[in-house]
Amino acid sequence: MYANIAEGLDVTSAEEKLLGAMGLAKRAGKLITGAELCEETIRAGKSQIAFLCSDMSENSYKKLHAALRNSDSSYINLSATKEELAKRFGKKSYVVACVITDKGFAEIVYKALGITEGKILHESK
Repeated sequence: MYANIAEGLDVTSAEEKLLGAMGLAKRAGKLITGAELCEETIRAGKSQIAFLCSDMSENSYKKLHAALRNSDSSYINLSATKEELAKRFGKKSYVVACVITDKGFAEIVYKALGITEGKILHESK
């Protein structure tokens, strides 16, 4: 499912909850960071939800969306920048994308946004 599950929703108000869920997933070893690793994870079919920073390069955007179009993963465009995500996850280099690989943590994200699976919005391929 190639879907921005937060399309039309005010993600900014829920973003702190989303980042909190991502932090829990990171501590549990269920969060992948970095554009290349995220792309590989998505292509391998191991991504539940991808998170994309607001200021990623056009090249990263194209690569990640190409991988997402051919996967069952949803994604969320965050208002956070690559620098903000790096600080949040204790990384020294920028973080342009993150992927949650666990269905349980994905459910936490859905609940934080008030989304049930039946409400997921789909984009055309």
